Amino acid sequence: MHAEPTENVWLILLSACRLAEKVAGKIFMINLNNMRVYVILSNAYAAARRWKDTARLRVSVRNKGMKKTPACSWTEIKSHPYRLRINEALKDLFERMEQEGYVPTTKEALHDVEDEQKKNLLHYHSGRFAIVFGAISTPDGRTIRLINNLRVCGD
Repeated sequence: MHAEPTENVWLILLSACRLAEKVAGKIFMINLNNMRVYVILSNAYAAARRWKDTARLRVSVRNKGMKKTPACSWTEIKSHPYRLRINEALKDLFERMEQEGYVPTTKEALHDVEDEQKKNLLHYHSGRFAIVFGAISTPDGRTIRLINNLRVCGD
């Protein structure tokens, strides 16, 4: 590069690679308080099953008084959410997906828990609720736009 990389350049690199600690260190030299770095680094540790490092990093963040913005998903529909109807549609969706051969990618559930619990975490996260809500709230064939504040689940 002809110029010094900016914080955003380092963030893009951090999101795209497994050299998380080195890249995070570069970003911390620019901005020690960027919560996104801690989240991505924690996810990298969890993906590598480095649970002690994940816990150590989270304790460090807590001790600094920093807080992560909770994961959220949005869908833009001019309608009121129907929790029971969403749950019924979600259950139906999972059954149909499993009949078609769907097997959850449990590596996406970055928690130190058993695989069965990881499957449940993947089934019932905000992105899936938003998709199902969009599906039951719009006419068939309509585009559903899902917006996430952190990342899209690869599962």
